[in-house]
Amino acid sequence: MHSAFHRKLSTLIELDQGEHAILDRLSYVSETYQRRRDIISVGERPSFLCVVLEGWAARYSLRTDGSRRITGILMPGDFCGIHAMSGAVMDHSVTAITTCEIGKIDISELDKALRSEPRLGQALWRSKLIEEAVLRTWLLNSKDAARSLAHLLCELHARVGQAGLAEGSGCEIPLTQEDIGDVLGLTAVHVNRMLRELREQGLVVLSHMQLMIPNVPALHAAARFDPQYLYLKTHPHSV
Repeated sequence: MHSAFHRKLSTLIELDQGEHAILDRLSYVSETYQRRRDIISVGERPSFLCVVLEGWAARYSLRTDGSRRITGILMPGDFCGIHAMSGAVMDHSVTAITTCEIGKIDISELDKALRSEPRLGQALWRSKLIEEAVLRTWLLNSKDAARSLAHLLCELHARVGQAGLAEGSGCEIPLTQEDIGDVLGLTAVHVNRMLRELREQGLVVLSHMQLMIPNVPALHAAARFDPQYLYLKTHPHSV
């Protein structure tokens, strides 16, 4: 299986030789999705676990007025379609934020792998628990727009670093201001204003989807960011 998936699971459990071997033997079908194309749609009953191999994707739901609310960001190594394990219907959609390469693992093959190496199932479960913790954190921060935005940028920077894709205090954040607004429940105009305020405070520069944090501790303090809920590799795995 692709190294991004290996890397993701290895942040959740210490993979042993047998677990690495099982992952290596997992076969998958790769498919490319262009930006804004749905990878899985609400109401579908997926038969594959979809792993993001390259690019970024997002979980989202539509409000009654047709506006979009993003409820999760997927980076390389993250997965969706775990509903297939129980035969459940998707209650949300997953779309490509950028051009994405998606690896599709047949659920019957995945089930065999999990029966052979049960700790891999624990890793998948931990990942889902972290997703829920992220969404709860977004909801708790939603009343303060500036702090919500600062906190989101801290979170994305930490997650990109965990995925091995950050360079010091900078990284690529391939989200438009509209995308960020759909995470935070703000308009793109409001997001633009908040970004300008953070830049004027010397906390953040986000230009052409490149994030630079001049002073990481200062941004963490302003956002009241505690990464414990992300269970990064430096934190205990006791989710």
